[in-house]
Amino acid sequence: MSIRASSARSIPQLLQLWAQGPCRTTIGCSKPNLTLPYPIASTPTFSSGLRNLTTTRPLRSEQNGDDEAAERQMEERRRWVARFRDLALRRNNFHVTFSRSSGPGGQNVNKLNTKANVRLDLSQAGAHAPESLDASHPLKWLTKDLVGRIAKQSPYYVASDHSLLITSMRHRTQEANVQDALEKMQAHLLELAQDGLVGETSQQQRGRVRRLQDADARRKKQNKIKRADVKSGRKFKG
Repeated sequence: MSIRASSARSIPQLLQLWAQGPCRTTIGCSKPNLTLPYPIASTPTFSSGLRNLTTTRPLRSEQNGDDEAAERQMEERRRWVARFRDLALRRNNFHVTFSRSSGPGGQNVNKLNTKANVRLDLSQAGAHAPESLDASHPLKWLTKDLVGRIAKQSPYYVASDHSLLITSMRHRTQEANVQDALEKMQAHLLELAQDGLVGETSQQQRGRVRRLQDADARRKKQNKIKRADVKSGRKFKG
């Protein structure tokens, strides 16, 4: 059966009637009439607001600000490492206890309390440090950033009392084991502080990176202009 549309109505008008009609839409034909037993979905239309949607990208000034903040943080860590490396940790600035050593080492190993346990209280980070304190006191060098690294990365971190516990039983005397534990603690803290720390960027390297960023920005802008020209050319054809 061939269906011929009424001459009084054009095809776009018929499509509009289909979209606006009830569940049973009757289309006027010369003969016979055709009744559709199902609704004809209207053509989806897009809101004009969707055309204005654009992808948000961070401004170059914001990116440069983040890079400068990261560089300042790196510089602060470098200065901290340089100062802490020259310090000599002192026994009276830590909580020190002794216990019996285990394993081989002679008769005194299991009889005398020669094992040294040196504990660093991490809760004192960020507290006020009086001027009278020595530079080797934890209040002078223990930072919140270092405490965070200890809590996340150190195998010697004790979560129950939020402390760093270093032990030593290499020697036969308490004094030697305390000194060994302090040296181990300092080396361990330096290792944590230097984790992910990159070397200082020279002025020449910074200029080179800035030139590369400028060239990349110019290239992206030129590509964007070319794409816009291509799209506008397609729009006005025909």
